[in-house]
Amino acid sequence: MGSRYFTQWGAIEECEFNGRRYVFWPLLSDDGEVLADKGLIIVMATHNNGDRYFAIDALRKHKSASLLFVTDPDNSYYLGANGRCSYEELFDHCISLFDPKNVTFFGSSMAGYGALLHGVRLNCNVIASNPQINFEVTKEYCWPALRNTISRLKECINLDDWMPDNYRDSAIHLIHGRNVLDVENIKCLIKADIRNRWMSISSVDDDRHGFYINDFESVFQLHECLCAFRRISRFSPNERALAKIARDGALNT
Repeated sequence: MGSRYFTQWGAIEECEFNGRRYVFWPLLSDDGEVLADKGLIIVMATHNNGDRYFAIDALRKHKSASLLFVTDPDNSYYLGANGRCSYEELFDHCISLFDPKNVTFFGSSMAGYGALLHGVRLNCNVIASNPQINFEVTKEYCWPALRNTISRLKECINLDDWMPDNYRDSAIHLIHGRNVLDVENIKCLIKADIRNRWMSISSVDDDRHGFYINDFESVFQLHECLCAFRRISRFSPNERALAKIARDGALNT
């Protein structure tokens, strides 16, 4: 265990796993059992957030899912270890109580990248706001401080190259503005050869590299929607319908 972490809502326990600190805030039943069927939202701090957990006070007011807060003080895009356990080890450890289809990774910008990387790796769901997808594209359009961060990375995984071979059933919701950095990165993901994807997109009429969630209740609502998507049967070609369409001459053959 780690230390006590104080917020305006009181003290909570900060935990540690092989050098990685995190805060786990479970949703409990009246009997003190974790309500695993309500799922888990993993809240990832973004670039230059240091050891500060993102929106911990605002999110803890909502009691409809368990919460896990993590940080990336090294600005490693959730790729690095730097003497601590890898993020893969941390997330494998932390989500063991939950079915992956009821787990949602949530992050913005650098953390949006991390949410997509680890959410897809674990076949969980993802809410990503203005995520970076491709590092070459990002370096072309981003600001100097972010470009310097990327230049220091020991490993770069372009998600548009990586996801086609690693995507399974993750339900993904993307939020982006009109800044060229964000538009070009979203284009990379849309064009990626990802088969049978569950992906929805919200676009915002704003030219800044911004953050667009004003009411954090929407994070929990999106989490519930993404979990519901996972309960829908996968779409696939309806051969009987296609045969009828072909008989009607509506298919190009």
